[in-house]
Amino acid sequence: MASRSSQRYSWRGKRTSNRNDRQFSISIHIRGIWEYQIESNDYNNMDDFYEHNNIRSEKEYRDIIRAGIVRPRIFYKRNPSEKWHNTFNPFVFNILKSNMDFQIITEEYSCAAYVVEYVNKTNRGISNLQRNMLEIMNEHPEFDIVEITRKMSVDVLHSVEMTSQEAAWYLLREPMSKSSVVVQYINTCWPIERQRIKKAQKQISELSDDCTDIWKEDWYDKYQKQPEELENISLVQFVSKYTKNNNGVYVERKQPRIIRYRNYDMAQDFNEYRREMVTLHLPFRNEDTEILADMKFITIYDENEDTILERRKEFESDIDIQKTIKICRQLCHQNEQLNDDEAEVRDVAARFSEPNPFQ
Repeated sequence: MASRSSQRYSWRGKRTSNRNDRQFSISIHIRGIWEYQIESNDYNNMDDFYEHNNIRSEKEYRDIIRAGIVRPRIFYKRNPSEKWHNTFNPFVFNILKSNMDFQIITEEYSCAAYVVEYVNKTNRGISNLQRNMLEIMNEHPEFDIVEITRKMSVDVLHSVEMTSQEAAWYLLREPMSKSSVVVQYINTCWPIERQRIKKAQKQISELSDDCTDIWKEDWYDKYQKQPEELENISLVQFVSKYTKNNNGVYVERKQPRIIRYRNYDMAQDFNEYRREMVTLHLPFRNEDTEILADMKFITIYDENEDTILERRKEFESDIDIQKTIKICRQLCHQNEQLNDDEAEVRDVAARFSEPNPFQ
């Protein structure tokens, strides 16, 4: 808080006391008392603050405020009633209408230290979260990922300060955010590269000794078990538009989901692009035998290119079909000249021969 004469202007304070001086220790102690007083009490003005804390002059006030300052520091103009106000710019505030905390850079070291600390803040939080999850998994091996996440969320809530309104919102089980649409990701990598979630320990314990079905169903499992009435529905349509009701029957969603996927670059990996498009936009019952075996997806894509590109328009508003077709034909022509299909077959065969750990 600025002094009486500095209520109209900010001023820079520089340390003038020696750390070994007795007066320096006394000043540090008095400043701590002042900080407690200003936080605990409300003062009408600086004169009121001076009177209640027995401050005899502005020089005494400044000498005590300077105690402990090791680098140049700016004290901003404040009235006692504005003690909880962050430093803000009125012009920026008028535009953003949000919280802000401006700081003037007085020397390079403080700026560099602030940037480094800010950049590392997220990584530090992630590291602590990972460490806590490992500790919970070691202490409670019977927990599955859902129980671990639930326990972590409770620990986070216990360690985070929040307003009474936000706490009441949590207790009422109200959603903290709402969205008009839901985004769903489809992993279009090769099956052996897709990550899977293991079933809960309770479910695994109920399996027979020779059963290897320890993974939860993903979108591919659900799609390949779809009923006959959805026989002509593609994977992307199934994920976006259909869901199971309480009776276990697939029904159409009221609001389709937005689909995200791996999105291979056709210019850099044309065969992977074709495999991805066939998997997403053409119906199948068995991905391994109908699409992946012997690289059937290359022939399937070439035979159904127009259909695939037309169906993409339903889920991708910015697709240029004519440009896409032109690029595809150029790439096909280059592939014919280079005759690299045999190398691709050998590469895929090497990957395909490995046992699939998710089956």
